[in-house]
Amino acid sequence: MDIVARGLAQVGSESAPVYDVHAHTLPAALLDVGARSGEPTYEVLEGADGLRLRIGERSVGPVPHALTDVAGRVAAMDRSGVDVQVLSPWLELYPEDLPAGAAANHARAVNDALAAEVRALPDRLVGMAMVALQDAGEAAAELTRAVVDLGMCGAILPTATHTSELADPRLDPLWARAAQHRALLMLHPFTPLSAPRLRAHGIGDALGTPLEGAVAVAALLRAGVLDRHPGLRLCAVHGGGPLPAMAGRLDALWAFAGRPASSAAPSDDLRRLYFDTLTHGDQALRWLWEFAGTDRLLLGSDYPFPTGEADPVGRVDGLDAAGEVDRAAIRGGNVARLLAEVRRERP
Repeated sequence: MDIVARGLAQVGSESAPVYDVHAHTLPAALLDVGARSGEPTYEVLEGADGLRLRIGERSVGPVPHALTDVAGRVAAMDRSGVDVQVLSPWLELYPEDLPAGAAANHARAVNDALAAEVRALPDRLVGMAMVALQDAGEAAAELTRAVVDLGMCGAILPTATHTSELADPRLDPLWARAAQHRALLMLHPFTPLSAPRLRAHGIGDALGTPLEGAVAVAALLRAGVLDRHPGLRLCAVHGGGPLPAMAGRLDALWAFAGRPASSAAPSDDLRRLYFDTLTHGDQALRWLWEFAGTDRLLLGSDYPFPTGEADPVGRVDGLDAAGEVDRAAIRGGNVARLLAEVRRERP
């Protein structure tokens, strides 16, 4: 029985696997320049501070060792009580500056390396792909390849880059394909919300990153993406940032900017999303649980970054307002169901 089937079969039991839906990797194979085939889409550079990558005109790094250390990852999972990580590529690998064809090739190389990493530990890891948004048709095709051929559960999407944002109507082919596959899409900030004051005061990651995620989700709702693709399964990371607390304000002010009266209230649309538990606070997690409900929360750590949650299981277990059945669902039952429902037939 594979890990997805076992997770579904054991939902609600004490032995049910604990899933971390928000964890990142840089597969070490990507750093082996000699093993690469095809036209290279990035360079690996060795500097005084460690390895760096050059993707187009953008320098990435230094590469944190923990991103490539599989043994260290498994040991950290064991210490924190996580049985399975849903593993997505480090978003710094995203080919923001590459033209469409090269960007698609880059995403394929990343996904092939990630799939090999998952195959080596199929009882501990589940893959989540990267797709390049320069061409929505190519992105949809790569999502299908990742789900059907590589056995992945969905894809991580940057909320915005300097060339694209998720509310762009040209991405509809990707949304449609994701809905067909019942794929899980993680909406993840690529950079903090661009604001000079955030940078000047050194609070870009602390405030700018969750704000960026919130802006992207609100823009998706404004663009009617969930109306057009009701089968989408979207996960907002960092607990949705300020969105749960501001849902009432969105409801009150939505119509002033021209939202059609026949559409659902933003707070209702937000409750159709999934949220990870990365709130960094017990009270914030309780508010999120009260807003979204048990079945919309997924345990997440942002491993291996120090800005993540070192004890994600303990955070969920500290949700005293919820019963043990609810906490078990958040620890892993919800993810097990989502993974089991991914449709792996080629459209």
